[in-house]
Amino acid sequence: FLIDDAGEYAVLRAASSEGGRRMLARGHRLAVGRVGIVGYVAGTGRPRIALDVGKDAVFFDNPDLPLTRSEMALPLKVGERVIGVLDVQSEEPEAFTEEDVAVLQTMADQIALAIENARLLEESHRAVQELQRLYGEQARDIWARVAAARPAAYRYTGVDVEPLPKPVPLAGGEDGRRLAVPIRLWGQTIGSIVLQRTEEQPPWSPEERQLAEEIGEQIALALENARLLEETEARAARERMLAEMTARLTRSLDLDALLDTAVRELARLPEVMEVAVYVGGQEASSSPPSRLSGSRKDRG
Repeated sequence: FLIDDAGEYAVLRAASSEGGRRMLARGHRLAVGRVGIVGYVAGTGRPRIALDVGKDAVFFDNPDLPLTRSEMALPLKVGERVIGVLDVQSEEPEAFTEEDVAVLQTMADQIALAIENARLLEESHRAVQELQRLYGEQARDIWARVAAARPAAYRYTGVDVEPLPKPVPLAGGEDGRRLAVPIRLWGQTIGSIVLQRTEEQPPWSPEERQLAEEIGEQIALALENARLLEETEARAARERMLAEMTARLTRSLDLDALLDTAVRELARLPEVMEVAVYVGGQEASSSPPSRLSGSRKDRG
């Protein structure tokens, strides 16, 4: 039995007997701390032996396990946290002793550790998959913007590389002499390589296709590294410009000179088309600006 995420039920997850497998198929579960020997052990974290006589007899009223005469339940613990219960049953009366508890608790501890390791590994896999999904979405969006700011395609002419106004068709030729290889990054296609052979050359072999795919993977990494370098350099240039702007502004003590400097410096930013500075309260923006730069077009 494993405790559910809410900590309310011990849920049967594996069974060896035919009756246990029927219970497993039904989604059998027991309320923690309230139902049966398993619920008791799940709630207290202490092992327990039950017999089919006296006050424990009610535990054995299970039509799926009618032959059970003795039962031993051991906590599956990670540190002080109970993650489940190992339930061992026997058709023999008084089959279990305290010595059995000591021996099987060691096994239960190993099982608990293995279960926890498997759970952590599964969580790690899910986290990696989620990161890959997020990186993939980010890569797709970023490279869509990169592609919009550059020529759609490039072609090697045999002598030089030249830009193309639009991408070439990606479908492979019927004769097998055109090979389209995706450039993939974080599971997203950010481009393609199209290789074309002449009619005199043979179709692409499986080995050549594999090589082209490996080259595509290397190109994807190289493109991403180049983009990151370009992004880093642009960020550094922007920070230098802001630092220089701040230094020039702090040197201006006259209000008019400061406004002129602010407009002039802000207008230098590559993303800025026009700068207006308003001085005053909330209604200032409805008044003429104190300083206004020319548009980027006017400034040349």
